[in-house]
Amino acid sequence: MNLLKIAVFLFNVQFVYLLNTYFQSYAKEEVQKQAARNVIERLIGHKVENISLKINFTLPLNYFKILKTNHTDILLIEASNGVSACKAFQYYLKRFCKAHISWDGNQLSSFDGTFPEAQYEMQSSSQIIYYQNVCTHSYSYSWWSINEWRQHIDWIALSGITLTLAPFQEDVWNEVYKDYGLSQTDITEHFAGPGFFAWQRMGNIRGWGGKLSHNFINFSSILQQNIIQSLNNLGIAIALPSFDGHLPVGFAKIFPDIKFTLTEQWNHFPMNYCCPLFLDPTEPLFIDIGKKFLTRLTEKYGTNHIYFSDPFNEVQPHVSSSEYLRNVSTSIFSIMTSVDQKAVWLLQGWMFVKNPFWTNELIESFLTAVPQGKMLVLDLQSEQHPQYNRTHSFFGQPFIWCMLHNFGGTLGMHGSLELINIELLSASKINGSSLVGVGITPEGIHQNYVVYEFVLEKAWNYKQFNVKKWIKHYSNVRYGFVSKEVESAWVLLLKSVYAFEGQQNIRGKYTYCRRPTLKWKPWKWYDEKYVRIALHKFLLTSTNETLYFNNLFQRDLVDLTRQVLQNQADILYLAIVKNFKTKTNITHLSFLCETFLELLRDLDTLLGTHNDFLLGKFLESSKSLASNNAERKQFEFNARNQITLWGPNGQITDYATKQWNGIVKDYYLPRWSLFFQKLLSSLEQNIPFNQSQFQKSVFEEVEMPFNLENKTYPIVSDGNSIDYSRFLFQKWNNMNITEP
Repeated sequence: MNLLKIAVFLFNVQFVYLLNTYFQSYAKEEVQKQAARNVIERLIGHKVENISLKINFTLPLNYFKILKTNHTDILLIEASNGVSACKAFQYYLKRFCKAHISWDGNQLSSFDGTFPEAQYEMQSSSQIIYYQNVCTHSYSYSWWSINEWRQHIDWIALSGITLTLAPFQEDVWNEVYKDYGLSQTDITEHFAGPGFFAWQRMGNIRGWGGKLSHNFINFSSILQQNIIQSLNNLGIAIALPSFDGHLPVGFAKIFPDIKFTLTEQWNHFPMNYCCPLFLDPTEPLFIDIGKKFLTRLTEKYGTNHIYFSDPFNEVQPHVSSSEYLRNVSTSIFSIMTSVDQKAVWLLQGWMFVKNPFWTNELIESFLTAVPQGKMLVLDLQSEQHPQYNRTHSFFGQPFIWCMLHNFGGTLGMHGSLELINIELLSASKINGSSLVGVGITPEGIHQNYVVYEFVLEKAWNYKQFNVKKWIKHYSNVRYGFVSKEVESAWVLLLKSVYAFEGQQNIRGKYTYCRRPTLKWKPWKWYDEKYVRIALHKFLLTSTNETLYFNNLFQRDLVDLTRQVLQNQADILYLAIVKNFKTKTNITHLSFLCETFLELLRDLDTLLGTHNDFLLGKFLESSKSLASNNAERKQFEFNARNQITLWGPNGQITDYATKQWNGIVKDYYLPRWSLFFQKLLSSLEQNIPFNQSQFQKSVFEEVEMPFNLENKTYPIVSDGNSIDYSRFLFQKWNNMNITEP
C-alpha cells in the first residue's frame, strides 16, 4: 500500500469517527423513534399502527432494514437513526407500493393500507447526505411559517437527508450588535428584508428591503427553535452560522483605531445599500466578536458541532498571498474551536468556481490551514463545474459532491441525469478521493423535482443506474398509473431537456421573462420536437380518469405545456428581430408582435389553472408574516422586487424571474407591449430604435409601478389544466409566422 492510499485510509477512518462522535443528533433512540413515527403518521394516518420501528445506534451509519412477511400484518423497520427509518419507509413506498413523495405533493393512491411482502436492507454510499445552498432560504423559504416547515422537514427526513443549514441568525446578531454599542439606527440600516437575508449575510448588500422589526426577529427565533428541535429529533444534523467578518458600517465609529475594509460594490448596488465592513480575520477584535456570537448562538440553539462560514462568497480577498489566506482560515476556525472543541467548518466551495483569483496555491493555503478532517467542503456545482479534480480532492479535506442546478428559483425544464449518473461514480473512484457524501444545493426549489429525486437516490447508492428504466419507474409511481405513452414521454424528456452536458450558464432567463431588447440570443441544447411530442403523449393519455384527476399529472402537464409555449415564444422573438432589422413589412411585424402578446395571455391563463404557478400565493404568504400594514407593504415589496428588479434600480433584473400566473400578464406582457410599440414607432417614423430610452421608459412605466403596487392575485387555481393544455397545444403546435 503506497503512502497516498495509507493517507486516504487514515483520513476515512478519522472522518467516520468524527461523524459518529460529533455530527449525530443529541436526541436519544426513543426520541428519534417517536419523531420518525410521527413523520410516517402524518403521511399515512392510523395505518402507522401496523409498522414496528426500531432505532439502533449500534448499526452502521445511515443504514436501514425492512422486513414484511406474509405471516404477519406488521412491517418491521430497523434503522441507525430516525432519518434512516424515514428513508426506509419512503423507499418501501416507492419500490413496493408504487407511491411517490415529493415537494410538489404526494401520490399515495396506490397505497391501499396493506403492506406488501418485502425484505431489503441498505447502507448509504454517503456518510453525509446534504441539502441547501445559503441562498435557498431567501429564494424559497423567506415567507414560511411552521406549517410549511413541518411539511418540508418531513420531506427532508423521507428523502434521507442527514445534514442541512439553520435558516436564521439575525436574532443573535441583533443582541451582539447592541452589546458592542451599535445604535438602533445603525442596526436598522444594516439588516436587509427577509427576501434578501442571504446576500446581507454574505457581505454583498446591506439594508435593502429592510427595516427588520422586533416582531419578525422574535418570530424567526421561535421558528428556528422549532425547526432545529424537529430536525434533531429525527437525527438530522444542523450546521449553524459562524462569524466570517462582515459587519455593519457603524462599527467603524465605535472602533476608529481598527482597520476595516469596505467590501467591494456588488452588482452595482448604490452605496447606501452596498459595501458593509469587512473586519480582517487577523484582527483580535475578529476573534472577540466571533466568539461572542457563536457562544450566544450555541447556548440558544444547541449544536451538532458543525458551523458554516463563507468569508469570500462573491467577495474577493483584498490580499492575494498564501500567508494571508492561511491566517484568515486559521482565525475563522479558531473562533469555532474556542467555543466548541469538536467544531467542524462547513465551507461552500463556490468562491473557487471560475474565479482566477483562487489559484491552486492559494486554495491549498486556505484549506490546509485547518486540520485535515475538520473542514467539510461543499463542491457546490459538481455536475457542471467540479473543483475536486483541480484541487486534488480539496487537498485532503473531506468534500461533498453537490448538484446546484438552479439559480434564483427560476422555472424551466433542464437537468443532466445521464451525466450525473456517470460523474458521481467516477468521483468516488478517484485515487486519493476524500469524497464523503452527496448533496443538493439549489438556490431555489419547487422546480424539476425529477432531477433532485435522482440525485438523492444516487446519494444512497453511487452505482450507475439504468436511467431510462429509472425514469419510467419514476413516471409510474409519480402518477400511480402505468402508461406506456407517459413512460415514452418521460424518455423523450430524458433525451432532451434533461440531457444537458454543456458549460453554458442556465439561469432560467428565458426570452419572454427578460427585459426586452433586440440582442437576446435564445439557445437550446435539445431538439424541441422531442418536447412537443412528449406533450402530445401526455395529452393522449390525459383522458384516463386516474390521470385526469391526478394533481401531480396536472402539474407536470402545465409545466410541459409552459415549456413548449416558452419555446414558441423564442421562435416568435427571433422572427420579430429579423423582420425589424430587414424593415420590409411593418404590417407583418405588427402581426408577429400581436401574436407574441397573445401567446403570453394564453400562457398566463394556463399557469392560472394550477396552484403551483400562482403569483398570488407567493405575495399573500409574504404578507401573512407581517404584524401591521407598514410591514405588509414592506414584505410584499420584498417579494415583488426579488422576482423582478432585484435591487433599487434593477441591479440583477430578472435573475429570480418566475413563470407564474399574474406576473406574466401584469409584468412581462406590458414590458413586451411597450417594446413592440417603440419598435413599430421607430419604423413608422424612420428613426433608430433607442434601447436606452426604452429601458428608462419600461422602468418608469411598468417595472417600478409593479414593484410598488399592492394588487391582489388569486390564491386558488381557476380552470381545468388538462382541457386548457389540450386547447393550447392544438392552437400553437403548428404556429404559422410566415409572411402572407
